[in-house]
Amino acid sequence: MKRKILSLSLFLMLFSCTFQLQAQEYVQQTDLPTIYIETEGGRPIVSKEDYVDAVLHYVDSNGVKTYDALGVRGRGNSTWNLDKKPYRIKFAEKQEFMGPERAKAKSWTLLANFADKTLLRNAVAACIGDFAGQPFTAGAQFVDLILNGTYLGNYQLSDQMEVRKKRVDIDEQDEIPTEGANITGGYFLEVDGFGAAEPVHYKTKRNVLVTVKSPDEEVIIPRQIEYIKNHMQLFEDALFSSDFADPEKGYRPYVDSLTLASLVYFNRVDR
Repeated sequence: MKRKILSLSLFLMLFSCTFQLQAQEYVQQTDLPTIYIETEGGRPIVSKEDYVDAVLHYVDSNGVKTYDALGVRGRGNSTWNLDKKPYRIKFAEKQEFMGPERAKAKSWTLLANFADKTLLRNAVAACIGDFAGQPFTAGAQFVDLILNGTYLGNYQLSDQMEVRKKRVDIDEQDEIPTEGANITGGYFLEVDGFGAAEPVHYKTKRNVLVTVKSPDEEVIIPRQIEYIKNHMQLFEDALFSSDFADPEKGYRPYVDSLTLASLVYFNRVDR
């Protein structure tokens, strides 16, 4: 009987030690939340197209929260070639990863901010954009990132730019339009110097490269692309005309003036 009690005590002690070690394995490194990402088999993240299966542990003052069904890949254009890589996370299920005030979504980003010595520029610009009245500005939560046991430094957890409530909140067109259907919107466009690599893109008469982020390339039809081109060209022509300030002949009929003004200020701060 004594041997059984001793064995049980030893088992409980070993179990307690093991539990404590597991609980202490993921700790908050600083006052910032710490994100631990462990890829399957310790595989490196070397692609911007292919996701690597991973487990993620988010550690803050509330404890450890584990997500065991997600993929991680690289992201960015020129930033992907820098020493400190940015990443994109995609969960199997939608998550309120930055709390209920932000989107419930599968895709999120980890910005490296490597070219910014302060690490603050994107976050400050987003804050000012929000203050200036932008309908949506990307979230900014600074975290410490540890990938496969290696500390990579300070990262900015943020929203993926996509059509979604609490992100780019427009009427998403997710089906091929029928003949005669209303195709006036919504559309998610981006002025992008790297847009030539995107599946749907074009240039304005002033050589501005525009990409169509939504609808997707599998859904959008030539009639919609022509509609976008024509509408954007009317805006560009009006903006650069001698009557650009005229409330009827200028650019104002094509945009929300207050949003455009705050966007211009927002982008100037971000440079």
